[in-house]
Amino acid sequence: MTKAYSFTLRFPKFGDEPIHIEFVPGLHVIYGEAGVGKSALGKLLAGQPCTTPTNFQLVNYTPPKNCFFIPQNPENQFVASTVEDELA
Repeated sequence: MTKAYSFTLRFPKFGDEPIHIEFVPGLHVIYGEAGVGKSALGKLLAGQPCTTPTNFQLVNYTPPKNCFFIPQNPENQFVASTVEDELA
């Protein structure tokens, strides 16, 4: 990412206050436990359609024109001990 992007993330089911998030230029990795919505968030951030139900809403967000969503290969689901190893 070469430009900063920001948006508001809401979790209507939980009634929490919206969270303002800003991604500064650089590489961003989304980590979390299985089934929490990482892929859905990644797809929406990249401007791709997401057909799975989510427990969150993105507000005030326009996806960048050139953004790529790179999912982990489901055939090799493992988590490396460091982010560097995971990206390698």
